[in-house]
Amino acid sequence: MKNKKSSFNILSFIIFFGIGFVCAPVMDSISADITNIVGEYGYFFLLLIFMAITFTSLLLQTILHEVGHLIFGLVTKYKLISFRIFSIIWIKEDGKIKVKRVKVPGTAGQCLMVPPEMKYDEIPHVLYNLGGVIINLITSAVGLIVFCLTDHINILHDFIYIFSVVGIGVALLNGLPMLNGGIPNDGNNTLVMSKVTEARKAFYITLKQAEFKTKGIRSKYIPSEYFSMPSEENIKYPLISALSVQLVDRIMDRGEYKNASEIIEWILGSDIVLPNIYYSTLKTDLLFCELVGQNRVEQVNMIYDKKLSIFIQRNGVSPMVLHTKYAFTVLCERDFVKAEKLKRTFLKLSRHYPYKCDIESVLEKLALVDMIAGIA
Repeated sequence: MKNKKSSFNILSFIIFFGIGFVCAPVMDSISADITNIVGEYGYFFLLLIFMAITFTSLLLQTILHEVGHLIFGLVTKYKLISFRIFSIIWIKEDGKIKVKRVKVPGTAGQCLMVPPEMKYDEIPHVLYNLGGVIINLITSAVGLIVFCLTDHINILHDFIYIFSVVGIGVALLNGLPMLNGGIPNDGNNTLVMSKVTEARKAFYITLKQAEFKTKGIRSKYIPSEYFSMPSEENIKYPLISALSVQLVDRIMDRGEYKNASEIIEWILGSDIVLPNIYYSTLKTDLLFCELVGQNRVEQVNMIYDKKLSIFIQRNGVSPMVLHTKYAFTVLCERDFVKAEKLKRTFLKLSRHYPYKCDIESVLEKLALVDMIAGIA
């Protein structure tokens, strides 16, 4: 599998360096305002206040970005699945909107919606995908107009300017087609779906699976029509190659670990381009398949390299790695006390996790490990 480095980090640096450069002229104004408020010590708070304003602007623009997806999704007949800002997610559960917690690497927020029922090549995708960028640009334009047409009164005037500039930066990071750790941004998704029909199919399937997941339906119970291997021609696109990861998840959920292992080994040995998070998740699943299968020491050591070890440690009690960490602790380290602590921590954190089906699947895997180890 190819693991391409993206230009996202470089572009992010350039954009936010540009934001700092463009915002420099208002630093003197902020400094004067702070001095008026706290006297001669105002300069000591200048950097702190500037950082606070920038962070607040980024938070607001992130929220507005996701609201943009929501607005334009509703306009094009999409239905809301969940709405997330950083790790806080609002999700419909048992007919009620509940607040849960989940971390999704590579994203600051996410508004998941399911498209209307129609043919793949007819799915409206441009407004939904670029809705966040559109709202960022609109709010930035309005902010700059207000800034230019009003006289400076206090620090709020400076906040409007920084808020507008940050909004333009957020729009560029999401609108210019690129990959962040292999994860396509809004602009990249829009571009690929505009050119490749299979990408629209993958987009639709991914959102439909998210809808099933939100309803508590595990992968093994989702209709088979929502799973397929990507075509060799278009597997180079991360949006499409993600279909292979979804298929593996279904096979794992059905307990067909030997079959899952063979598919994962094929994927990792091919030219498929996957986001880093998917690559690490597949290796984690491959390790689990080996542990509950033949459990060969040399094979375990080969899979469980330094990079995967870091990934598992960072995501220790997340459903995507917990089953493997538990299996390794029980079947390799034979540390049953540590394993029990892992299980208790997972059960505690799972109360706030949004997807019950994932928890159920993980607990099933833990039970399998206990059975293999002879734990009552």
